[in-house]
Amino acid sequence: MVKERNPQQMDTATEVTTMYYDELITLVNVLDGTETQVWCGKKSVTRTEFYQSQAIGITPTCVVELWARDYANQQEVMLNNVRHSVVRSYEDQNGKVELTLQVKPWQT
Repeated sequence: MVKERNPQQMDTATEVTTMYYDELITLVNVLDGTETQVWCGKKSVTRTEFYQSQAIGITPTCVVELWARDYANQQEVMLNNVRHSVVRSYEDQNGKVELTLQVKPWQT
């Protein structure tokens, strides 16, 4: 479990889960310029995902996990003052979304 300054609770059918996140990111909708700040947890890209992505010309740099209710298919993420593209999103059954991110090419 990752620690967070602002804990959020989510009720499920069988239990109440408290998730703790410690990274503040900005989700950016490139169509209308809307920016939304949310808390997330940062994880490493798995070795398999990294090498499979490299084979098709994508270089994932990290994975962030956040609540699905906070994500509205934004295409870009600002993390530590660096703009990233969302190359993959995955929603699990617990109401969380994992976003695989790649640094925007013009920022490398």
